[in-house]
Amino acid sequence: MLRTLFNNRTFSQSQKGTPMNSEHRIRILERWRRNCLRSSTGNYRASTKFSKRNFFLGVPTIVLTTLAGSSLFATLQEGIDPRLQLLAGFVTLAAAVLSALQTFMGSAERAGKHNTAAAEFNSVKRRIDFLIAQNADGHDLDDAIIEDIRASMDTLSRETPALPESLWEQMLIEIPRESASSHQN
Repeated sequence: MLRTLFNNRTFSQSQKGTPMNSEHRIRILERWRRNCLRSSTGNYRASTKFSKRNFFLGVPTIVLTTLAGSSLFATLQEGIDPRLQLLAGFVTLAAAVLSALQTFMGSAERAGKHNTAAAEFNSVKRRIDFLIAQNADGHDLDDAIIEDIRASMDTLSRETPALPESLWEQMLIEIPRESASSHQN
């Protein structure tokens, strides 16, 4: 989805020979800036979501694993109530299930990837902010600068994890396509 947002027709047309004027360059940069802001904000939120998921699976896993280990030694004694042995078995099973879920979901790894993606999109956004601030009229922005930013964004869209669709839709609402104060976000 991000790839189609970053590869817009206006820039593609300039590659086919139609020269871009300075107004087009600024509009493209502002649009890409908003997409970077959406992507960085969305990726930071996804990172937080996966970090919380990892925490909420990890703490019970640690507690249950500790209880399972302790109950193992208690159930080795003779004359232990069978209900206590059964409870120890359930605790051990629950610990194993939670541990498997935590490993399968990979929430910690996903949180790290989204956090890195957010930082990378922020880096491109800051670069665009600088270019817009230095070239408010767009006259000193040549196609090579625009192409370099486009290439960076294409690389990010290929190499970073996709945001959940609902989170991307939320970013589109929170950060509108056109904003009156696009340089202030």
